Amino acid sequence: MRIWKWPSLYKKGHKILFSGSAPLAPCIKDHQQAFKTFLLQHPEEQWCFGDLDFTDDGITVAHTVVNQNAMAVSDGLYKKGWGTAAWILVGDMTDQSIQGAVFVSGDTEEQDSYRSEVTGLFCILVAVT
Repeated sequence: MRIWKWPSLYKKGHKILFSGSAPLAPCIKDHQQAFKTFLLQHPEEQWCFGDLDFTDDGITVAHTVVNQNAMAVSDGLYKKGWGTAAWILVGDMTDQSIQGAVFVSGDTEEQDSYRSEVTGLFCILVAVT
């Protein structure tokens, strides 16, 4: 029995929409391991976690991710040739969080606000998978 939906991409007015779903499959092997240590053990994705702020070393939020109760938000900005993104992942209690901020890579010609927005979303996905 399939518990996910095939992704779909369609145009609505001047917007392009993407939808789909799948269960979250966390890969935290050792729940006692600090979440920050877990995030930084993958060198190819460390750029996503250049500026991190944790409460309780990320343990509470990591448990919330495993229990599929976490919430996340991101925001991106493009101004004067530079792109940035910030994101936050919160657990059951809003005082427990992991926050990150990154510069968006790419040449000036490749930068725009959409790239910054998607970078924030990508960082969240890397953090929870």
